[in-house]
Amino acid sequence: MAEKTTTNHAAWVTDVGSKALGSDVPLSKLQELYFNRTPFISNDSAKTLVVKTDVNFPAVRKLRNPDKKRVLVTGGAGFVGSHLVDRLMLMGHDVICLDNFFT
Repeated sequence: MAEKTTTNHAAWVTDVGSKALGSDVPLSKLQELYFNRTPFISNDSAKTLVVKTDVNFPAVRKLRNPDKKRVLVTGGAGFVGSHLVDRLMLMGHDVICLDNFFT
């Protein structure tokens, strides 16, 4: 029986987005934003959750005024909307989030 080798395809990806459109964001920056956090610390004795906030925000691009867009994201507090807001802000755009928290 032949030995099976596995390849880590994620190691090949360095940027997410399109360089031609200016929407490329380094994968390491996205991983920092979403994976290296411990937002909730359980305090069982008091039956509460403590939210640990991170004061270091990722660096964003500085776009010139003709390239910078002001974007309105409806439903920006949801799963897809919040990720879209994060991505647009990393790209250097001004983002306005609107959500009614209905669903």
